[in-house]
Amino acid sequence: NKFDFIKLHRVSDDPLTGQGQVRETAEQRQVRLAAMQTVLDEQVLPRLRVLSGSKDQAVRAASVVAMAKLGDPRLDEFAPTLLHDGSLAVRQAAMLALGLGSSARGTYQLMSIAADARSARNLLGHDNLSAACEAAGLSGESRHIAALTAVARGGKRPDYVRAAALTALGRLGDPAVVPTLLAALDEGVEPRRAATVALSLSAHGGLDWVVDRLIEVM
Repeated sequence: NKFDFIKLHRVSDDPLTGQGQVRETAEQRQVRLAAMQTVLDEQVLPRLRVLSGSKDQAVRAASVVAMAKLGDPRLDEFAPTLLHDGSLAVRQAAMLALGLGSSARGTYQLMSIAADARSARNLLGHDNLSAACEAAGLSGESRHIAALTAVARGGKRPDYVRAAALTALGRLGDPAVVPTLLAALDEGVEPRRAATVALSLSAHGGLDWVVDRLIEVM
């Protein structure tokens, strides 16, 4: 499934198609892509949905991530169920899948976990709440900024959870998160370290004052 479940990094996976090997018109390309989509919709995705209920935890984890990568429109029906799975690996895979999805429902569930809502505490335990933030950061969607910023600024949350939110903000790559990251440079070791790395992902070369602030920290 091309995922590193420890560091939660997304890895590019180039599709294996005949594109470029033979000459084709625009119409022929549309027909070929439509045929591929039909295979996905009628053969691949239905099978993955069945596998998400496998007795093998590795199969359940891999299937839900694959559903997300392939853009399964029914992901929201299956991933939330796996958030309650008995296996931690499967629960983390379900979070990754929701982070890759584009639904408002998935975002709400991830942020509910990250915010340590009472209803979410039994899903993961405090030591794994940060994974929800990192999963949200995988999406690359700026719509996650407000929710992740609220977690990053939450003084009552553990530093490792706030650090995960700061890391996720950096992965979104939007310069709008720079003020939040700069403010975190005055926090504890974990948030400060996460904010420093995140700034390298989100601040562009024209922000000289960011460089000056980093020099001060050094």
